[in-house]
Amino acid sequence: MIKPNARFRILISLLLPATLLALAACNSSDGGATGGNGPVTQQGDNLDGIPADNTMTCADGALVQTNATFPQPTWQTGNPSCTILTFFPGAQPTTPGTVVSANIRVGAVTGPMRFVRMRILVQNILVAAPNFVDQDRACCSVEQYGPVFTPTPNTVTTVDLNFPMVADHIPPREDMTTIAAGDLVGLEILTGNVPIPGHWVNNGGAVVTLPNYLWFPAMSARFPNAPTQNLRSEASHSGFMPSYNLNFRAAAKTTSNPGAFGLTGS
Repeated sequence: MIKPNARFRILISLLLPATLLALAACNSSDGGATGGNGPVTQQGDNLDGIPADNTMTCADGALVQTNATFPQPTWQTGNPSCTILTFFPGAQPTTPGTVVSANIRVGAVTGPMRFVRMRILVQNILVAAPNFVDQDRACCSVEQYGPVFTPTPNTVTTVDLNFPMVADHIPPREDMTTIAAGDLVGLEILTGNVPIPGHWVNNGGAVVTLPNYLWFPAMSARFPNAPTQNLRSEASHSGFMPSYNLNFRAAAKTTSNPGAFGLTGS
């Protein structure tokens, strides 16, 4: 049986054309994320449509999605904390700018959490002669830790962040040197017995277009200071929709920041 982490590593090249990797975030300029003074817009769905009814905790580990729905076996259990990163519109602006704040809905059980600005990188590499080019991806590092907060039970809590978000254009295939970076907002749950806020859209069944990556324990437990090294997640599953979204202000467009993060020249 392919473990979940391996299975979703195979899928990442199909699912993430706009958030990518290679190994040196310093080659990407954070300057493109500043200078905006436009309106703040919501990134992600309205939280009224995302119930925070999940009961799984960091201590419960990750699903091994062998069944169509719950119940599912689990692995990587017994964790005191975790970081979860989900590739969905509520976590990933596609243009440079600033995440001013985030809104999060939790259920009846709450505890300490924090939002984190994470980065995935991409670089074109030659994988076969004479000219077969693929995108080498590395996910992820933590570029910035938000403040620790404890959300109010059974309601929506807004958390100030001021995260400058990078969203580089993916280089054309003939460019073998440029490293592109894309920032996303992940969530850390800092107590092992607190449910991860969100909802299983397929009742625990796999949804490969909604991949979730988990680090056990939380990245902040291993790396107190950001930026951290780029570290692969310990586990992954899919189909979990976190119950948060972002309040985002896009940066002013410049010659070095022409627009949205995405594939070009492919």
